[in-house]
Amino acid sequence: MILLNTDAHNPQVKKRMTKAEFTKNNRGINDNGDLPEEFLSEIFDEIVTNEIRMKDEVETPILAASAGSGLANALASVGRDLQREAYVMQSHGMATKTEVDTR
Repeated sequence: MILLNTDAHNPQVKKRMTKAEFTKNNRGINDNGDLPEEFLSEIFDEIVTNEIRMKDEVETPILAASAGSGLANALASVGRDLQREAYVMQSHGMATKTEVDTR
């Protein structure tokens, strides 16, 4: 589900996962059996429609610094992959975070 959430909502993903690919990726995960296709279809639709976000998801300091202007910010970001660093910071410890109910 996390993979689908990232795939569906990350602007860098060019080729999005289809419902058929999601279903195929989840074959055999139910004690070596398949989950009902209708169930997987509902999960797919829900995640694609409503991005999973964590309660404490906030703008990272790296992104805030890179958004500023000036020579200091330009020099600080030379040679750095700011998007990758922001992703690593956001995903670090994700397993202990809770989902936000956006409904």
